[in-house]
Amino acid sequence: MLRVLTVEDNPYFREIFKAVFSNKFSSLIFEEARNGEEALQKIRGKSIDLIFLDILLPGEDGLKLAHKIREDFPAADGYRSIFPRMVGIPCRQSTCQHNP
Repeated sequence: MLRVLTVEDNPYFREIFKAVFSNKFSSLIFEEARNGEEALQKIRGKSIDLIFLDILLPGEDGLKLAHKIREDFPAADGYRSIFPRMVGIPCRQSTCQHNP
């Protein structure tokens, strides 16, 4: 079982994301956070295997949060960007651009 954290301020997007991925991958356990503060609490409290992170979060944006997670949790250094608006860790603006 993999524990996945989705950091997204829009509840509709969180539900869609969870529905699509849980339909395809029944072994995933989903955690959700609405902002960076909630995300950090979840990461500190549980073992998270994968983080999907919205770049356009209210307050501290997703890029700053990605860098903070990378600094505070060195094991997260292997994550990479996989979507243009949602990123893995670490993420630099140049790696988050969409290349159709």
